[in-house]
Amino acid sequence: MKTCRGIARSTGVRCKRTFPLNELGYCGDHAKQASSSNENRWLAEKRAQRVTSTCRGFHGDGKPCDLETDLGFYGFCVRHRLQGPPQCIAIVRHEDRRCHQTVGVNAQGFCVSHGPGDLRTPRCQGRFFKTRMPCTNNAKRNYNFCCSAHDPSLVYISPKTLDPVRFHLRNRVLDEVVKLYNGRDIYHLDSLDLQPRYALHLDHIGEKQCFTTSLSCLELRPDDRLLAQDVLRESVVNEVENLALTRADTNRIKGAAVWKFLDDSRTGHRDGKTFTAYLIEASCDGKTIKRDVTRRITRAMGSALKKSWQKLHNEGETPVLETLAINLQQLYVDMELRQRRSS
Repeated sequence: MKTCRGIARSTGVRCKRTFPLNELGYCGDHAKQASSSNENRWLAEKRAQRVTSTCRGFHGDGKPCDLETDLGFYGFCVRHRLQGPPQCIAIVRHEDRRCHQTVGVNAQGFCVSHGPGDLRTPRCQGRFFKTRMPCTNNAKRNYNFCCSAHDPSLVYISPKTLDPVRFHLRNRVLDEVVKLYNGRDIYHLDSLDLQPRYALHLDHIGEKQCFTTSLSCLELRPDDRLLAQDVLRESVVNEVENLALTRADTNRIKGAAVWKFLDDSRTGHRDGKTFTAYLIEASCDGKTIKRDVTRRITRAMGSALKKSWQKLHNEGETPVLETLAINLQQLYVDMELRQRRSS
């Protein structure tokens, strides 16, 4: 028996009325939902139903499932049914993001406001690391993933692998860092106010992701990779000369800009944009950083990376460390961190 095609606005649940229905399948309360655009979407969905569909789930290796039988209401097979949170799969055009609606989602994966014509940007085919659930972000242009970390063909090393073995790094180095920079923020040049604690972050001047990205680009045996990680963790990344205290929002902006620059470089989406441009475009809670601050950041990062590759060169004739040092030098050039005299 046919039921009304309308959706209750308050609950997002499909209307259960069976009579009376108009020629488009709506009851009197939901007849206004049958606008011309909704009618066109409904016809498009009906045509889409005639096309053989496959499971919308993903295997453990990140590849999409190709089963065509026994698909549930949301288009997932029995094995992948738990992967199927009913979130609309359409793209909100004016915001360039996936629709967040989770109620009133039909069998094709669309909410009441969207249809097949709103699938402009493909979804990332990767998975979240912690939950192993399919990623819900949009894929990059002409690329199957939202970031290089979700691309199984690329090696990914988490920056957390360079965290110190001993806890409370900030407490252990706080006095030394404050003394090293005469109690000043090296990016903003103002005096540090250590209270409240959360207002300042302990910043790795040469970001950990610079080192892990350089390391992930090398074809190494597991033992060599562990050796390089140990040397970076114990002798380079967490040394006082690579640490500084700065405003929390500045640290977040700097980290986001470095991540975006490195990721776009690996996936081929940088399009010649400089690291300074990424710094200027990055924001945190609506805040951005000024050009004089970006100059100090790039200058400090350049100095830190230069000291880092020199340390690696001085570790002795270890091929993996020599190659890593060369990669860091190339990153220094790519990010245009060459030190300039301030005007």
